[in-house]
Amino acid sequence: MILHLILSSFTFSIEYSHALLFENSLNTEIVPFLNSLEEVKSLKLYKLITDIETGGQNLSLQIFLENMDKHKSIEANHKAKILSILDAKFAGKYVYFQSLLEEI
Repeated sequence: MILHLILSSFTFSIEYSHALLFENSLNTEIVPFLNSLEEVKSLKLYKLITDIETGGQNLSLQIFLENMDKHKSIEANHKAKILSILDAKFAGKYVYFQSLLEEI
């Protein structure tokens, strides 16, 4: 059986006035926390350069996982903590959507 990587992608749109602080929080709090989890194979943080009319800065957090069980574990055990960290500082200043992709 061939296992394909799972990519959990969070795309954030942050008000320009809070963009640098939000990016800093991702880099100093969220990324280290995710890197400490055994479920996470690797992750990357990107700034979107495609012009999207959102009125803010757009960032993409890409979390690579070995299988769906690891994704389910992140969702059940850690997603709420990640969002609560961001909400504590940036509630009402960002929106996000999450995409789940499977390598083919």
